[in-house]
Amino acid sequence: MSKGSAGCVGKRWRTHPAAYGRPPLLIEGRQKNTFIKDVFLLDKIAKFFKFCYNTIMINNRLVYLAIVALILSIAVFVFSLFWQKYNYQPLSLSVKILHSFETSSLLASAVPQIQSAIEPEIKSQSASLFFAGDIMLDRSVWLYTQKFQDYNYPFALFKIPEKFDWRIANLEGPITNYKSVAQVSRMTFTFSSLLLPALKNNFDIVSLANNHTTNFGQKGLSQTRAYLTTSSIQYFGDPNNLVNFMSATTSVNGVSIGLLGYNQLSDYDFSKILSEVRSLKSAFALSSGRGEVSFVIIYPHWGTEYQTLKPNSQQVAEAHQLLDAGADLIIGSHPHVIEPIEEYQGKYIFYSLGNFIFDQYFSLETQQGLTLGVYLTKTEQGIATKFKLFPVQISQTSQVSIAGRKVRDQILKSLAKLSQVNTSTRKGIEMGEF
Repeated sequence: MSKGSAGCVGKRWRTHPAAYGRPPLLIEGRQKNTFIKDVFLLDKIAKFFKFCYNTIMINNRLVYLAIVALILSIAVFVFSLFWQKYNYQPLSLSVKILHSFETSSLLASAVPQIQSAIEPEIKSQSASLFFAGDIMLDRSVWLYTQKFQDYNYPFALFKIPEKFDWRIANLEGPITNYKSVAQVSRMTFTFSSLLLPALKNNFDIVSLANNHTTNFGQKGLSQTRAYLTTSSIQYFGDPNNLVNFMSATTSVNGVSIGLLGYNQLSDYDFSKILSEVRSLKSAFALSSGRGEVSFVIIYPHWGTEYQTLKPNSQQVAEAHQLLDAGADLIIGSHPHVIEPIEEYQGKYIFYSLGNFIFDQYFSLETQQGLTLGVYLTKTEQGIATKFKLFPVQISQTSQVSIAGRKVRDQILKSLAKLSQVNTSTRKGIEMGEF
């Protein structure tokens, strides 16, 4: 060891001080008489081994084996004495022994690496959401429900394919104590409160931002909110686009989520909707003490009814502005048919999921819909997303069910063809997952 070694002249570390939790021990610079005694002991051991060698030359095999075993035992014993005497320590497979003064420069970085290796695994911060399209529970749907005397009738054949943290849909009408008039006034809806248990069994949150929630005026809207609250069904969105009712926020497993619903078919100031999006993002940023990243989902009621090939120009323009303002995902309703998916600036727009429960039996497209699994995982870069597509079909008696394999494949193939996405995502849509 050179004299120039900082603070370590004539000395060297035998063991890494942090690795064994004890101060370094010195083995050089011992007393001379200690060294002489060690040499004398080694001489005696050498003479003993010479005696053993001469002895094992005899032909008695049993004696030979016994002597070999004795020699090995003595060797292990002597080795252990020397091991303890000179303070050697057994090596750990996960720790390297570092020598000389160089350990001081590596010590700070080595200790955190060891600690991180033994820390318990952090639970993944993720959330799963299930989205469905338009739910209408009046008119022919209500007639069939009464006919079969089963208030779960519209949902009886449907089973959500996976367990989700939140299940969300568009409630296309009010829940009131008024009698149905839909057999006379075909476009005026009211849903019986007797259907609430079935609705609660299938959905946790509904959007009220649509053109039918006010079919029975402000009283009907107030009753709807009251019934939903009593049934522990949450809601967001307002049919008149009132900012106070437009959005709702929640946190699922450490992932903060904002939901915003607006009704394009009502008078509205779109700049206020953009402002609400920015406000949601700011609110999350301010309340995030540990760098929590928010994810804002827009659920607009918009577009042209029964238009399957492409969204209209107003949908596209507003979708892009919403994403530019900070929204992370858009899932549309109202057209009553499935509309294409668009990828924009790395984010996705599902222009319309179509019907979920309805009585529009006049076309194949209105009797098919799309339900969507949205999987969010918090990462160092933000929120990672994954989607699963679950096509549904609606019977001639208004019962919804997961589409069979053949129908599913037809729906997804058509959707992939019409969507404005890259090649990889297009293949994912056909497979039902991307």
